[in-house]
Amino acid sequence: RQRHLTIPCEMCIRDSARSMREGRRLKSNGLRPGFPDLIAIQRGRVAFMEVKAATGRLSPAQSEMHEELERQGVAVGVVRSQDDAVLFLRSQGFGV
Repeated sequence: RQRHLTIPCEMCIRDSARSMREGRRLKSNGLRPGFPDLIAIQRGRVAFMEVKAATGRLSPAQSEMHEELERQGVAVGVVRSQDDAVLFLRSQGFGV
């Protein structure tokens, strides 16, 4: 049975299983390669999360995007489970 995570914040989820056509459309509208999968916003805090499987690695574009976001003072992390997401958000001051 799958657990569902309820987080009292706004979350934007990008569908990582999109078609090549959808990928081209998003890029033409300004979405840069490597942009994280999830965005959480709560009471003025913003955090980005990249969702990866247990052995998944960041692509070069994702690593560059993470570095750029961190340079700008934005929280960004890699999560591999719902528990990881909760721990990451709590570490960033989110009330989860």
